[in-house]
Amino acid sequence: MTFLRAGCAARESSQMHGALAGPVVEKGIGPARMGSDQPQRQRKIPAYGPEIRHADGCPRNHPPLDLPLGKGDLDMRHNRTVLATLAALASAQPGLVIPTAAATGIVATTAGCSATKIWVNEKLGHAKREQLVTAVESARDQQEKAKETFASALDEFLAISAGDQDTAALEAKYRKIESAYKKSKSRAKAVNDRIANIERVANALFKEWNKELDSYSSDSLRAASEQQLQETKARYEKLVGAMHQAAGKMDPVLAAFQDQTLFLKHNLNARAIASLDTDLQQINSEVTSLIQEMEASIAEANAFIEALQPPE
Repeated sequence: MTFLRAGCAARESSQMHGALAGPVVEKGIGPARMGSDQPQRQRKIPAYGPEIRHADGCPRNHPPLDLPLGKGDLDMRHNRTVLATLAALASAQPGLVIPTAAATGIVATTAGCSATKIWVNEKLGHAKREQLVTAVESARDQQEKAKETFASALDEFLAISAGDQDTAALEAKYRKIESAYKKSKSRAKAVNDRIANIERVANALFKEWNKELDSYSSDSLRAASEQQLQETKARYEKLVGAMHQAAGKMDPVLAAFQDQTLFLKHNLNARAIASLDTDLQQINSEVTSLIQEMEASIAEANAFIEALQPPE
């Protein structure tokens, strides 16, 4: 296990390493750090982890936390961001010990990355409840953008049968609908990613909240907190249900957009385009239904955010 430590001499010599840097050595590991007379050991740390050179006598007074960092290409940007944030956190909070799984070569999963982010944000003063509100706001905003993108894409598809039908005009229209399809696909992914983030933050919040119920000495306060937890969970389930329902409507629309785009790619002529009119009307209906579901989901998000805001 690798430790990112704040305070003592560690702060003076800590530095971040990129993916191509060679392995580094962490000093001060072993019995000597616990006050023993035995010599210190040295351990090599993979280059994708932080280099921390600890000074003798740094107190090891914090429980270890599992903060896995990935070493794959897709994880490197995340790792650099997290490590930079942890370095800033270390400087701000002397004595804090932050372990990572870099030395063991663990590749972070999406959940692991999110656990790291949630933990860091909390140490920076953003409670899980606040993080959940932020996650819901982000998902709501992405749904707003997706709604506009899908509506705009529909306009492009409907416009294919209007106006000039010469080859140059049709090619220009095709490029527009191809771009509209790609944008819609990207927006759909962003929405699903934001929903997944809401679920991860909410699970962390509810797990912590439920665990803390056992810490109450007052039965009345414990009961009040438990009731509030159940009410928040119920609102959350309603919100996520609406978001998933709206997100589910995107898949058939994207499939129809893709079919239209592929067909037009090889059939840019007036007769082929005329044959698409029936399909376009079906797509129009599906997009209209999608927008309605998104608006309902956005309304649920706004209600959830308002419910979680502290009273003025």
